[in-house]
Amino acid sequence: MEIRDAVPADAQAACEVLRRSIVELCVADHRNDPAILERWLANKTPEIVASWIAQPGSSLLVAVEEKTILAVGAVSDTGEISLNYVSPDARFRGVSRAILRALETRAVARQRALHASQFRDGAPLLPCVRLRRRWPAAGQIRHDRQLSDVEKPDRRGRSRCGSPHQGRRRIAG
Repeated sequence: MEIRDAVPADAQAACEVLRRSIVELCVADHRNDPAILERWLANKTPEIVASWIAQPGSSLLVAVEEKTILAVGAVSDTGEISLNYVSPDARFRGVSRAILRALETRAVARQRALHASQFRDGAPLLPCVRLRRRWPAAGQIRHDRQLSDVEKPDRRGRSRCGSPHQGRRRIAG
């Protein structure tokens, strides 16, 4: 399995993975309610997925095996993971965990690049990568942070993380 940046030619297949994953694997969330499904799937079209691929400031990654897209994930340059969907055909094979790690790695790399360019410009340092606890089973982040480095959300649901350069800062969740 290879995890790579999506290209425009992937839009159709990536869209199919998103839609199948939602319809077949997210039943607990939509309860087969046609109105909920219609709203959830409304922006899952090949044209919109193609626009996500081309969108600056974010990365759309795909997990591919033998030219078949198994999973789709997206992360913004600010570190927000907005997509992590796996094909029903690839469940329980570690595909979602693998793409999540790739998304986290991409977020950290982008944060470091942004941090370095802002630091050179004399701007304040950026906070650490915002982590959304949507996938707690993923375990540790395999780079310079672990989930234990990010405190539990405060009573308003905001995550906090520490930076040796800034002390403690609230990170909107």
